Amino acid sequence: TLSPTNQSTTDNIQTYIYDFNDFGQSDIGTYICTADNGIADDDTDSVDVDVMYTPNVMIYLDPESPEEGESVELTCSVDGNPAPTSVTVTGGNNFSVTSDSSVNSTLTYVSRDDTGVYTCTATNSIGDGTDNVTLDVQYSPEVTLSLTNETTDADEDDTIITLTCEVDSNPESTVTLTTPAGSTLSPTNQSTTDNIQTYIYDFNDFGQSDIGTYICTADNGIADDDTDSVDVDVMYTPNVMIYLDPESPEEGESVELTCSVDGNPAPTSVTVTGGNNFSVTSDSSVNSTLTYVSRDDTGVYTCTATNSIGDGTDNVTLDVQYSPEVTLSLTNETTDADEDDTIITLTCEVDSNPESTVTLTTPAG
Repeated sequence: TLSPTNQSTTDNIQTYIYDFNDFGQSDIGTYICTADNGIADDDTDSVDVDVMYTPNVMIYLDPESPEEGESVELTCSVDGNPAPTSVTVTGGNNFSVTSDSSVNSTLTYVSRDDTGVYTCTATNSIGDGTDNVTLDVQYSPEVTLSLTNETTDADEDDTIITLTCEVDSNPESTVTLTTPAGSTLSPTNQSTTDNIQTYIYDFNDFGQSDIGTYICTADNGIADDDTDSVDVDVMYTPNVMIYLDPESPEEGESVELTCSVDGNPAPTSVTVTGGNNFSVTSDSSVNSTLTYVSRDDTGVYTCTATNSIGDGTDNVTLDVQYSPEVTLSLTNETTDADEDDTIITLTCEVDSNPESTVTLTTPAG
């Protein structure tokens, strides 16, 4: 029951006034005025109060965040006075449905393209009513790993290589980059735009030890994770290592000479020189036998490998050992023994490797 806003009585006529300053939809209905003065029965009168209003609209999705491939129930409930004559739902990937009342529709096998705002609009003669809801389709990651500089010169100190890993997923993924050595790296920079996560990895001094396969992995808990990989290559001058076995042989022995090389691109020429006019050339590593080496073979042996980037060189010394050869000579073979200042010089020359212990024995023993 309500209290009157104003009331008055004139000549047995009671007047009750009820003002509704904010009459709304909830106030619609039948209002009954009842009077009772204890004589006979009371008396009543009623009036139906109606209000015209634009449609009330409520749109729902179940679920609002499905996984890709699932189905979604879309419901748009409307009421209005007068009743809506048109109800339209639009959104997503060109989705559109129109009805003359509430809408119930099924979105089957939703994909990421169906993501977006869905709007329900109901119309009557008073105007329009609208409500929105967002469909957020979730899907497993798709990974793309790309390389800025696939081939560089590792001999340059400022060699820079950039790997970029792009991940398309919803919700966001946990992203890791695995090196050829099996370790993981932190990105130099990262950003996200429209479900695309971009991870940038800068290598400011990329060298031979960094060559190999890099793998970017993304996981957001939906279905399986995804990976992409790229092989990172570096051009470098040949690495050269030369060996002798043994390095200090005795004269007459044989020596194994080995020159191992690698480079990128592969060396096209490998040359070993040294000793007594020794020279051998190959298009790959060198394996050679120096047979019956002599003291003349002693010296520095140099291996040089060449590719399109440049040359690589290494040296080793062959030290042939041999037994002594002795020459004893007299400066003055005939002298005057009566002269007090007579000088005789004996010179003993010894050719040997390693050095010898030398003794001179007199006639007296």
